[in-house]
Amino acid sequence: MGKSDAFNDIRAKTEGIFAGSLGLADGQQDLKQIPHQIVKNGVAIDYRCQQCGVPHRIEVTWPEIIAIRCQISPQIAYGRTQNLQAFADPWDQMRDGTWIPHGFRCSKCGSQSFMGLVPKECARWIAKGRQNGWISPKVEQQLGTICVQHGGRSAV
Repeated sequence: MGKSDAFNDIRAKTEGIFAGSLGLADGQQDLKQIPHQIVKNGVAIDYRCQQCGVPHRIEVTWPEIIAIRCQISPQIAYGRTQNLQAFADPWDQMRDGTWIPHGFRCSKCGSQSFMGLVPKECARWIAKGRQNGWISPKVEQQLGTICVQHGGRSAV
C-alpha cells in the first residue's frame, strides 16, 4: 500500500474534521505565537486556557517585561523598591527559560495557565515600545539597572 489517505474524500467534503471549530488549527496557532498587542502600558496578550479553551487577556506592564528580559522575576527585582511594588508580581522561570505568571489560573476551570514569555520576545516588544514612544530609553535603563542589582542579567 502507498501513502494514500483512506479518509481524504471525507476531509475534502468537510474541510477537515475541525473546520469551523476551536480545533487543532486554532490550538496549534496559539502555541506557535501568542496573539498580542503592544499598548501604552505594556503588552496585552490574548490566549486560551489549554484545559477548557476559554479565552483570557492579560496585560503585562513595561516594568514586568523589562524584568523578564533581564531573566529575573519582577517580584524579586521590584519587591523592595517602594515606587515599583505595584509591578512586583511573581513570575516563575521554567526549565526551558520561559517565564509564566505565578499561580495564574483559568477563571472557568481553575487550571493553571502556562502562557509564558521568553526574554528575546520581551526584548522585541521593548524595542517596539520604544519606537512608539511608550517607554523611554532612560526609564528602560533605570529599570534594567534595578533588575541587575537584584540578580538579573544585563540586557546588553
